[in-house]
Order: sequence, then C-alpha cells, then structure tokens
Amino acid sequence: MNNIYRYQLDRYRGRATRYVSPQCGRKYTFTIYIDTTNNSYINDKVGKSNPLDKCGYHYTPTNILSISPG
Repeated sequence: MNNIYRYQLDRYRGRATRYVSPQCGRKYTFTIYIDTTNNSYINDKVGKSNPLDKCGYHYTPTNILSISPG
C-alpha cells in the first residue's frame, strides 16, 4: 500500500541529502522534511536525526505549523 502524505522525510540519495543536526551539531545525521505538493524543504530545522544518533532530535511539520507568528 502506497500512502501519500503532504510532508515526508526526504529520501536518501547520498550524503548530500543529510545535514548537520540542529541539536547536537553532528554531520550527516539529520534528514529534512519536504512538502510533497511542491517538493521543497519546509524549514532547515524541521526534520529528524538518525535514530542511531544519541541526540534524538525530531521536529515535525506539525510543530512548525502550530507556532503563531511573534
């Protein structure tokens, strides 16, 4: 079954699709969520660190959408 969601973690296509974790600063451990309607990144802090990474950072698209402007 192929579920299509509006926001998905970017697929792995090599190290170029993995970034520095915003929480612990480790390289190549962070995956960014993309908006599937236009294939663009939501925000550079919205994503998930590798589960093997000890920092366990995960900031979902729902988190950013629930923040009211300042």
